[in-house]
Amino acid sequence: MPPALFVQLMGNLCLRDAGGADCTPGGQKARALVGLLALTPDRSRPRRWIEQKLWSDRSPEQASNSLRQVLMELRTALGPAASALRADRTNITLAPLETDLEKDPEGARHALEAGYDLMQDVHLRDAAFTAWLTDQRARLSGTAPITASGWLPDAPAIPLVIRTAMAGTAQTGFVSSAMAESISKLVSDFINVDIFAESETHTQIGPRERGLILTVGASESRDRLHFVTTLESSRTGQVLWSRQANSAIETATDVLQGHLPAVIFEAAEAAINAMPRVVGDDPGPLRAEAMMARAVRAIFSFQEHQLRFADDLLRDATAIVPSARAYAWRAILRQFMGVERTEKDRNRLMDEAALFSRKAMEVDGVNSLVLSLLSQVEIMLHDNIDSGAKLARDAIHLNPMNAFGYIAQAGSLLRQNRPDEAYAAADFGAGFASRSGYLHWWEMHKGLAATQMADYETAISCFEAARARAPHFRAPLRHLIFLYLKRGQPENALRAMANLKQIEPDFSLDLIRHDPSYPAGTLRRAELLSLPFPDIG
Repeated sequence: MPPALFVQLMGNLCLRDAGGADCTPGGQKARALVGLLALTPDRSRPRRWIEQKLWSDRSPEQASNSLRQVLMELRTALGPAASALRADRTNITLAPLETDLEKDPEGARHALEAGYDLMQDVHLRDAAFTAWLTDQRARLSGTAPITASGWLPDAPAIPLVIRTAMAGTAQTGFVSSAMAESISKLVSDFINVDIFAESETHTQIGPRERGLILTVGASESRDRLHFVTTLESSRTGQVLWSRQANSAIETATDVLQGHLPAVIFEAAEAAINAMPRVVGDDPGPLRAEAMMARAVRAIFSFQEHQLRFADDLLRDATAIVPSARAYAWRAILRQFMGVERTEKDRNRLMDEAALFSRKAMEVDGVNSLVLSLLSQVEIMLHDNIDSGAKLARDAIHLNPMNAFGYIAQAGSLLRQNRPDEAYAAADFGAGFASRSGYLHWWEMHKGLAATQMADYETAISCFEAARARAPHFRAPLRHLIFLYLKRGQPENALRAMANLKQIEPDFSLDLIRHDPSYPAGTLRRAELLSLPFPDIG
């Protein structure tokens, strides 16, 4: 059965139904929407991604209203084929559909050589769409093969086989299956995996194939369910991670309660950390996954040389296989570099963060993690509160088990001057990340919210916890200096400043107090920078 729709992308954009009738919409935005979807592998994109490409200068509410109008226009143009256009609360899909790039790639090459261009009659003034189209045209004119994914190499996927083992009632099996599903979904946020159930024998990993095996075992004992979760290497049989947990039977059906969220997040983080060992010396594109795993660990050390090492790894990973995750990590790394002052050219960091954010939204793989990271960049680096808040909401909606979504939510609430809600969001996420190697990131946000609430004892506790887990993390030390002064503890303030100057040699009270570009926004808003400092000789 032929596709219901055909899109000609080379030259003037043309949309035809299965019978060959022209159903190209007249409006430029509607034609641009057809192109955006046609140049996507599954012909589907998140609403927010589309809105950012077609109405990047509008508020989220205005962009959403405009998208609804364009969808009505496209449905009208499609006529009897309107069922091919599907829109839900999250995504827009136009399928089944075929383009001239897949049907006749040689013809597309000849058209390019003859002077035709991709979607050459689509002209929008929106800078984000123009940048996207320019990038697509550059890929088409390069040496990469034409594919439905926009001439990008296929992202490498790691096989992940899910096993569940239970002893008890049907409820035990339900909860273990829910646990396995939640872990595998979160793993797919962090790394590119092909997920298989063990019962599907045709999907078993070969004896020497690189992959992961996740086993969730559950049993009942009196009024509690007991879980043992393990992650193994399919190639070596080595147990890479294991954790035991238990939960009251009456609450276990909700995997968001009790100890289970921490186990779920820890399991997903273990899968990231396992990538270098799983990939090993593979010379192929799987190296990109291992590079990203090493980069993430380096990022959260907050050490100056490790941040630059992470940047090199992510640069090399995107050169092998461009992915939304890699670009999103590169974007937030620019934020970290700016806040930690490891790079002095703030304008360059902001420009590069904007570039990588745009690229993250243009390639496949936009998920809860990507939206969470980009939300923080929008809020913390570009001060775009509306956009950042929307991205945070979308991230949590896509995966409520992803603790990074609550960090993004906390950041947006802080900028909206809602510190009590921000603290609750960061604390909720910290519960998920309580066994994470990156817990200090959640503690930092809790400290910021507590400072804004004038709960200085709680703020000190959070910042000290963050500093203890990451001694090279500069931001907590800056806050501790002035929080200890506020609490009448000058000795502790002096200690915090001495620790900070060891890793930030040019730090001075004049710098933090009088340079408006110095990253101390929460301290300024809390009016703590003017506190008198004891004579240090």
